Amino acid sequence: MLNKIETIFRRLTGPDPAVQDLKQRHQAQLLAAIMLIMTPIGLVATVLPDLFLGNNIWWRNPEFLLMLGILGIVLIIYALSLTRYYGLVANIIVAMAVISVLIAAIPQTSAFDLQALFFLIVPVLLSSVFLSMKRTMVVTVLSVAGVLLFLLFADATGQQIISNALKFVAITSIIILLAAQSRDLLETDRQRELVESETRYRSLLEATFEGIVIHEDGIILEVNPSIERLFDSPRSEIIDRSVFDFITVESHAVVKQNMGTGAPFEVTALRQDGTQRFLEIVSKPQLYQGKSVQVIATRDITPQKLAQQHVNHSLQEKEVLLKEIHHRVKNNLQIISSLLNLQSGQVQDDVALDLLRDSQNRVRSMALIHEKLYQSPNLARIDFADYIRHLSRYLFQSYDAYAAGIGLEIEAEEAFLNIDTAVPCGLILNELVSNALKHGFGNGRSGQITIQLKADTHGRYRLIVADNGIGFPPHLDYRQASTLGLQLVNTLVGQLMGTFIVNHDTGTAITIAFDNKVSEK
Repeated sequence: MLNKIETIFRRLTGPDPAVQDLKQRHQAQLLAAIMLIMTPIGLVATVLPDLFLGNNIWWRNPEFLLMLGILGIVLIIYALSLTRYYGLVANIIVAMAVISVLIAAIPQTSAFDLQALFFLIVPVLLSSVFLSMKRTMVVTVLSVAGVLLFLLFADATGQQIISNALKFVAITSIIILLAAQSRDLLETDRQRELVESETRYRSLLEATFEGIVIHEDGIILEVNPSIERLFDSPRSEIIDRSVFDFITVESHAVVKQNMGTGAPFEVTALRQDGTQRFLEIVSKPQLYQGKSVQVIATRDITPQKLAQQHVNHSLQEKEVLLKEIHHRVKNNLQIISSLLNLQSGQVQDDVALDLLRDSQNRVRSMALIHEKLYQSPNLARIDFADYIRHLSRYLFQSYDAYAAGIGLEIEAEEAFLNIDTAVPCGLILNELVSNALKHGFGNGRSGQITIQLKADTHGRYRLIVADNGIGFPPHLDYRQASTLGLQLVNTLVGQLMGTFIVNHDTGTAITIAFDNKVSEK
């Protein structure tokens, strides 16, 4: 129930889109406020004489009852002035004034009060201030007719009738002339202000570099010279056409969605010669010549769009070229790995075979980096978790670890490393896994290798390679190791500005920690 009442109240008090005359609304509210102040004063004035004379039935006084009824009507009129129907206020008040004066001119004796008729000047005065000249003339004619009608039936001499009629006509004529002159002066000032405002508006419209379009419900009402230059069409060929005639079909939905929001959006415009231009548009509702319209400000962003397209095209070409480079590097490294594999077939010495296989695996670890890069949508970084899975499985196959009963467990969080970080990390991973497969499980012993990649709370990455094998010899100092693999790991950890920690509690667990400044997550 309360929602319905609130809806009705908003409907009544909300502005009428068809009526935008704020001056008339303020005049109606002012007139209603004056009536609301004056009517109680008149009501008190009708009661005071009876109160002073001790009349206990003052509330039966016809004048009091009349004023009481007028007060009720005035309250309704004041409430009406606050609604969208304020245009009726001035007409109702003037009509009330005429009727009230005519009623007041007929006292209880049924005789005509000739002096009361002079108060018919009040409706004329009110209409001259708050109504148009045409309505003022109508009120004046009705008032004169009322005077003549009352005088004809009044108990008065012909001289009194003529005298009172002439007085009324003379006073009324003076009021009308003064009101007309005042209106003419006000109208002249208003017209001059309108002309000046129109001139300023036109100057601003033509001086701005941005294109301006004024339209009502999609029909173009006005454009500035910038729009004429933009579409290479004269104003006469643009006015009265739909705004959708000047944009591509693909832009229609964008315009309908964003029109009037005040937020910038982009459309593709169609010129007369069929060429297209890219425009940035802002649309806002405005009042124009008493109508609610949309004002569109346009900016030609075609040069920026073309430059952006050129940059994107160049970037795509460079990405293709870079992918081709990574592909060729990977192929070259793969060739080197194949050559090492062929060479190992000619070697009978087991030590030499191990060295060749180590070199082959190192080359393969670098080749895999380039393979992942040219397969990745982002050439600047590599998914290192995916890289760990591929390289470790390759190494297990290379050393036939699955057949030897060695298991593999990988716990790698998603992490993206750039190539400067990925290459040394890949080589480190290759050395640690290869070392565990070669030396961690002797005499056909089975076991498991666990590889972890985590980011700690400080944003540093930790690469952990652990096995449950026999572990490092107790006397081995990995920092001073003479083997090529450990020397390579120490060098690469220094290149990453990381740390190298070895744990011998259960087998061997090696942790490489490096800062994320050289990586991207």
